[in-house]
Amino acid sequence: MQREIIFLRQEFTTRRYAFIWISIWLILIFATWFSRPLIPFQETLFSGVVWEMYQSGDWLYPIINREYQHALFPLNYWLALGGWQFFGVSEFILRFLATLFSLSTLFLTAWAAYQLWPDRREVRANAPLVLIGSLVWTLFATANVEYLYFTFYLMLTMNFLIRVWRFDQKVWWIGFTISLTLGLFSSGLIFLLVTAPIIFLSPYWANKRWSQIYLYGLISTVVALSLFLIWAYFSASLLGFSLFDAIGLKSLIGALSNTPPFYVYLLNLIIILFPWLFWLRIYQLFKSAERDESLNFVIVWFLYLIVILGILSLTSLDALLPLYPAFGLIIARIYRQGISHKKDVVLITLVMSIVGGLLILIPQSYSYWGLPDWVGQVSPFWGAGLILFSITLFFNAANTRIMTLALMSVALTLAINFGVVRVATDFYDLTPAGERVSWYQSKGVKVAHLSGYRGHLHFVGKLQEPIVELGTMDDLATLIEEDPRSRVILYLEGKEELLDEMIEYWQPFRGRYLMIVKAGDLDLWLKTLPKGGGLLE
Repeated sequence: MQREIIFLRQEFTTRRYAFIWISIWLILIFATWFSRPLIPFQETLFSGVVWEMYQSGDWLYPIINREYQHALFPLNYWLALGGWQFFGVSEFILRFLATLFSLSTLFLTAWAAYQLWPDRREVRANAPLVLIGSLVWTLFATANVEYLYFTFYLMLTMNFLIRVWRFDQKVWWIGFTISLTLGLFSSGLIFLLVTAPIIFLSPYWANKRWSQIYLYGLISTVVALSLFLIWAYFSASLLGFSLFDAIGLKSLIGALSNTPPFYVYLLNLIIILFPWLFWLRIYQLFKSAERDESLNFVIVWFLYLIVILGILSLTSLDALLPLYPAFGLIIARIYRQGISHKKDVVLITLVMSIVGGLLILIPQSYSYWGLPDWVGQVSPFWGAGLILFSITLFFNAANTRIMTLALMSVALTLAINFGVVRVATDFYDLTPAGERVSWYQSKGVKVAHLSGYRGHLHFVGKLQEPIVELGTMDDLATLIEEDPRSRVILYLEGKEELLDEMIEYWQPFRGRYLMIVKAGDLDLWLKTLPKGGGLLE
């Protein structure tokens, strides 16, 4: 009877924690959807690709501005297109799709914990909290970025691998194959490099059954890769580009050949793993934790991810999202309740206090630093709130739990979204510019953009025609010859660089000014500058 009572209490705890995950997820959705527009250039590119595929009816391969994007892959765009087909074109569908995947990743992390340690429900309850309690995850959990989807497919694939290993049920290799195929159609060969090699590391974590994992894993990989190559070959043949382009091999080679400095990667890792790396008690727990086979698996997996993501030059913060589930499983497995000391949380308190102090001081002296005017509108109360939270954490260190630190990161995310991002909306909201471009096109006026257009105006302006890309002065001359009324979008450090009468539209954008001018006026102005002012060759 006593064992039964304990079991029921643990089951209740697991369900209660699941309710907490969903509650925090809803808070993050509220904070995101009501504080910012689509983020340039990731979310605007995603939405732009979906819009052009929807409008053109060309669903086979990602396309933007009538150019096929060989660094992108179709699955996530197909899902968004399916949503639009059923519910109509809306930004809500795009946002909801991303948040649904982030929530599903939390449950996949809990499922992995259950399969690895079925008798330890506290691990299953705490692992998703580590994700929610990680600053960068909370920032990107509701953003439509590629690596949010990548992380979901990674966890789906790894769960099936864990299933066949821990329960010796070979039928689950079918699930592994399907998940690996989905990941390839979502992210290309990079997904294969991040996922499949863990199979060949099985001697370090699978003990006696590693030879079976080798064999079936290799077969599954070959099947998944074959399905991906069939689609790529069909797309290349039908659309007129090479197979190497279709599978994104050129972009992959480019990533491998442009490795950033190691210190950049190290700094991003520290940011990604905040606040857990700063919780000093974790190191004591790791040293004293019992090393079982499942923990060894997760450690090998996590270390492999750190190495391969660094080799692939995936060093932007969102590109490191795949680290979180494995890291969360490690923290949840080694954690046990106990008393923390003030020294254990002093680094977290210090970081939170510094961020809070900056949120107070920078808006008061933004003109001294040459920052945009919107910075001065950031309320000091957000910074004061973070400082108050950090002081509370410090003086209640003995009660520090995973839940406590998770809520600290959520508080920091809310402060950033409502205190900073919402105030800065006009600084990067491209909707007015997109609508202006759409208006020009409705009048039959061609609109051009200096080279490097990233599809960021396509969806926000619901554009019906492509934007002409200009790389040289000859391109500009050709544009003027084809349409003397044509306009050009360009970005300059200050409005004073152009005559007022030349500017038909302007708005602040990411530290510069987005401006629309007549192509003829721009041509005359550039000819007065040495080498065209460096804007065109």
